[in-house]
Formats: sequence, structure tokens, C-alpha cells
Amino acid sequence: MLTPQLNREWIGWIVINGLPAVVATLGFFFSTRWGRDLFGWPVVPRAAAIALGIGFLMRTAMYVQQFTAGSYQEMRWLHWGNIVFAGVLLGVTCIWGELFHWRRFTAILWLFLYIEEPVWMLTLLPRSEALVATQAALSSVPVNALLQGALFLEAGLMLIIGVVIFLNRPGAMSPQPDLMSARVLAGWPLGYVLWAPTLALAPSFTEARGGILVNMVWLAAWVIAPFIFRKHFDLAHRNTRIWLAVCAVLLVLLLVGFLIQ
Repeated sequence: MLTPQLNREWIGWIVINGLPAVVATLGFFFSTRWGRDLFGWPVVPRAAAIALGIGFLMRTAMYVQQFTAGSYQEMRWLHWGNIVFAGVLLGVTCIWGELFHWRRFTAILWLFLYIEEPVWMLTLLPRSEALVATQAALSSVPVNALLQGALFLEAGLMLIIGVVIFLNRPGAMSPQPDLMSARVLAGWPLGYVLWAPTLALAPSFTEARGGILVNMVWLAAWVIAPFIFRKHFDLAHRNTRIWLAVCAVLLVLLLVGFLIQ
């Protein structure tokens, strides 16, 4: 278990960064003005806002998993993929900063959070890793072969998909998101290029369990949300169907692997 002092530090990190994720999730899903008029940049069309809502739902689930983890070992899957994710978001913010409305509080908060979150996390890692070195392994039961195969497959597919989303070529997505939203949306699949193999190679299933559940929440949201908000998505577009099929297949493989573990 974490020492009380370290536990308080991680809880502070989770709460300070998790609450904005909850607000963003609710705003993108349920308010048309949130993305268009209130967020750090104008998120258009509505499908892009819903896609960001799905992403921040994953972030909310991630912070809940970190908050409820019984040990630091159950939190370790997150960290290096999170560096990639935050790096993509901070990088595009710096490069295409002229697209932000810097007089909006949400733009300033966005910049603050994606500097603060990874830096604070990195300051906590050395003490946490030192603590793990003094503890026994949580379990000797490894991640099963089906889960490992599905996670490695996900990493490869997400690398390709992340690059396609980032480039935002005409016709690649329908409806096509604005440039900043496309670059930011690429952060999630590119994050899974590291998150997925980290989970596959976890020392035990106990350490990977929470991260796999978060992964399934994200994939399930992508399978379900476009049908709930179907008037905003082009479900006849080839790449939309491919993306939803990828999410559905990965979700089924992970779910089956999880149940037989």
C-alpha cells in the first residue's frame, strides 16, 4: 500500500486534474455552446465536440481508477502513455496557439493543466518506484495471451489511426473536425501506443486490471456514442465505419480476455 504522505500527494494530483476532466466530459456531451463558445478554441463541428467528450470520459475513468487503486502498482500502467498524451496536447497548443482564444479562462486552464499534470506526475514517480522496490508482488498471475494479443494489436492500430487523425487530410474524417480538435483528438490513440503494451507487459493481471477496464470504457463509449448522437456523425462514411469496427473488435477481444482471465 502507499504510505499516507505519498497517498495524499497522488490524491491531490488526481483531484486537481480529474475535476476538469469531469467538467469537460459533461460540457462536450450535453452543451452545444461549451465547445463552440466557451472552450479554449472553437470546437467544430458538433461531432468533434462529442469525440472530445468521449476522450475526456476516458480521462475521467482513468482518474477514478487511479483514485480507487489499492496500491501504486495498480497505477503504474498510466504514466508513460500519459507523457505521450500530454506531450501531444501541449505540443499542438504551443505550435498552433494562435487558434486559441486566450481571453477565455478555459484556454488558460488548458495550458496550465497540460504543463502541471505531467510535471507533477513525474515528481511523484521516483518516490513511488522506490516504495515498490520494498514491497512484494501483488500477484503471480500473468496477463493472459488473448489480452496481451489484443493490447499489442491495439497499439499497432492506434499508431496508424493516430497519425491519420493528426494529419486531418480532407476526406479522412466526415464530418471533418477543425485543425486544433483533430490534433488534440490524436492524443488518445497515440497515448494508447504506449498504454496498451504497458498493460500487456504488466507483471501481473492485478496491476493491469484497472487500466484494461479504463481502456474498455473508452472503446465502449466510441461504439455507443455515435449512435446516440447519430445526427452529428456520418455513419455511412468508410473511415467512420472502419473506426467503429476497430473499436468494437478490440472491445470484444478485451472483454472476452478479461472474463476468461
